[in-house]
Amino acid sequence: MRVFNPSAVAGKTLGEFDSIDYIDGLPGLVAHPQPTVVPHGALLLVSGWTVDPVTNGPPRAVCILLDRAIPLQARTGIARGDIMLKHNTDEFVGYQLVISTSQLGIGPHELRAHALSADGHWYESALAGFRLYRHHLAVNVNGTLTHTIRMSLEVPRDLATGLPIPLGTPIHADRWVALRGWTFDERLGTGANTIVASDESGRTWSGPANIEDPVARELLSARDVRLGFEIVIPAAVFGRGRRQLHLTALDASGRQYPNRIEVAFDVIAAERPFPLTARISRSPLPFAARLRHGGDTQTEVPLPASDPITVLSRDELVIEGWALDENAVAADEVFIELTPMWLDLPSRRRAAASARERPVEGLPTAPVDNAWFHIAFNMPAVPDAVYALALVVVQPGRRSYSRVPLATLLIAS
Repeated sequence: MRVFNPSAVAGKTLGEFDSIDYIDGLPGLVAHPQPTVVPHGALLLVSGWTVDPVTNGPPRAVCILLDRAIPLQARTGIARGDIMLKHNTDEFVGYQLVISTSQLGIGPHELRAHALSADGHWYESALAGFRLYRHHLAVNVNGTLTHTIRMSLEVPRDLATGLPIPLGTPIHADRWVALRGWTFDERLGTGANTIVASDESGRTWSGPANIEDPVARELLSARDVRLGFEIVIPAAVFGRGRRQLHLTALDASGRQYPNRIEVAFDVIAAERPFPLTARISRSPLPFAARLRHGGDTQTEVPLPASDPITVLSRDELVIEGWALDENAVAADEVFIELTPMWLDLPSRRRAAASARERPVEGLPTAPVDNAWFHIAFNMPAVPDAVYALALVVVQPGRRSYSRVPLATLLIAS
């Protein structure tokens, strides 16, 4: 392979990354819900396709540039009949590369694909990113400092959606929890070197504490802008229930500051698609719900509603409440159906965030804990029409479900 020369990049060419996923030691390549969130040390499998812009055929070589600094040679000549038919190219334009992440730092990383053309120039064809997280890390602590450090932690967030998960709003076990905030050592005028999160069983996770945070810098009148930190933890490692972590900070010498901050969040079962083989049940379904819409001027409608409800297409539609399953316990799987009236089968069935502890003001109190659910529909993505709105609760075992009509919606521009 010709050595990649950044100064010889002449432009762009056709191509893309098809797949970025990590290999976790299980038989075969297991598809992960968030494949680009990668455990540190795992092998990363990258595949894609690109063409020589001069010949419209396979390039002479493909270089994957990691973090704009490390050139990696990909295996080329992989058959891609789908690309040949779609873009009228040669068939053997695919490439593949396995990347070791053991020597990379925790946090975000960048991949750029370049194709070596027949004219001797490199052409960029694709850009993608992935993020490394660390877990079960044995942190070496070299003593304790005598002075404290200022620490601030945001509400934990779902890494996939970026939405906050305040206490009482659970996160599914197939998601990742992002802990973000800032630290500031007033004596040194800088932030901590490392942030460590520990749970009740002594397991630890760490993350970088040198992320740029201009807001924190301005708030603290600090010289250094790199005061932010981020720790990403897969929720699956905790199991279901309320989990509490405490966060401590280390300086550059590995010494621990004496103060810490606490954070807690709730983990529920991994989100699963609706069981298409389930049969409908006639069992009664205790619930209370309401619908909110209208943007800044919110309109609340108790559900079920006997009269049709008109919703403007620019509004966000929020359905919230509580529901019990056929065993009179908190429903673990709640779905909302939004179905055009001329269709027999629901075309929009989405899982709600269920098993929540946070009650909804204005609704009757749930008879059991963890029975609340919440879901929001982005209405601009829903065509104008008349829809049937229904609440669906999947029963334990996923062999049956109960369905309750909630309202008739008229969505209009």
